[in-house]
Amino acid sequence: MSTVSQIPSLAPSEQAAASRVLEIYKTYLQVTTSASSTGEDRSADLKALLADPLRAQVLLDLQQQSEKDMMYAGQLKSHPTIATVNLDVTPPAVTIDDCLDRTNYVLVYRTNSSPVPAASKSPRYRATTTATLYPEQGWLLNKSEIMKDSTC
Repeated sequence: MSTVSQIPSLAPSEQAAASRVLEIYKTYLQVTTSASSTGEDRSADLKALLADPLRAQVLLDLQQQSEKDMMYAGQLKSHPTIATVNLDVTPPAVTIDDCLDRTNYVLVYRTNSSPVPAASKSPRYRATTTATLYPEQGWLLNKSEIMKDSTC
């Protein structure tokens, strides 16, 4: 479930930007979860959705998972909302606040599907992602902060 109605009285241009960014964000989650669970190279898809530093970090994370023969199993749940829309700054930016639920989305070893030992943190946490409008590429996600100590 995603919504742009969290911010009251968005202007039509802000509503359009928020809707487009949510669409990009949902596609980003689909592509990364697919790549994380199949090991499939989705770097071309990610390059169309992401800008640095987020692009470099995501591609590095996927490469490290592959090198360590790990993958995600299960389903990631996401509940994104638009936190801010600021079209009056240069460059324009939209921020998404998401509640990610990894309860049924577990990092496992590809060879035997056994769970990878992890620190015991809440499987539900907040993430804030920023999209920036690039003149040649359009809206791209370029920053993401995961707040594993902030449950939702």
